[in-house]
Amino acid sequence: MDFYNQLLAQKLSGGGGGGGDKYAAFKALVDDSLTEVTAEMLDGITKIGDAAFSECRNLTSVTIPNSVTLIERNAFRTCDKLESVTIPNSVTSIGDSAFAYCDVLENMTIPGNTSIGTLAFSTCYKFSSLTMLSTTPPRFGVAVFQSINPLPTIYVPAESVDAYKSASGWSYYANQIQAIPIG
Repeated sequence: MDFYNQLLAQKLSGGGGGGGDKYAAFKALVDDSLTEVTAEMLDGITKIGDAAFSECRNLTSVTIPNSVTLIERNAFRTCDKLESVTIPNSVTSIGDSAFAYCDVLENMTIPGNTSIGTLAFSTCYKFSSLTMLSTTPPRFGVAVFQSINPLPTIYVPAESVDAYKSASGWSYYANQIQAIPIG
C-alpha cells in the first residue's frame, strides 16, 4: 500500500487525528487535490471517520462503497464544491453535521433505513430535496436542515407519508414530506 493509501485508510478509520506529521501530510494532500472519492478508493473501509474529508474544498463527487456502514460526524463538513453523493443500502447511520456547510449540495437519496444525525445538512444553502427510500422512518436528529430556507422537500414512499409525518424528528418537517413522484 502506498503512502497516500496508508494515510487515507488511517484517517478513514478514525486514526491519525492528533495533528502529527502524517495527519498534516494527509490533510495537505487531500485538501488541495482531491476532487472525487470513488468506491474503489474506499474499498474495504467500513466507516468514514470523524472529519475524514472535512474541508476538502475541491471535492465535487463521492461514491460510497457497499462496505461502508457508518458515516461519522463531520465526515464531509465544509466541502464547498460537493455536488453529488451516492450512498448505498449498507450505510446505517449518517453522523451529526456529516454534510454541514456543503454549499452547493442540492439533493440526496438515502436508500436504506439510515439514521440521520443532528445538523447533518445544516447550512447547505442550496439543499432542496432529500429522498428516503425506506418505508420505515429511521431516527432523525434535531435541526437537520438548520439555516436552510426554504426548507427542502422530503420525498418518501407513498405508503409511508403518514408514518414519516408523525415520527419523532420527522414530524417537525411534516409540511415538507411528500410521496416520491411516480415516473
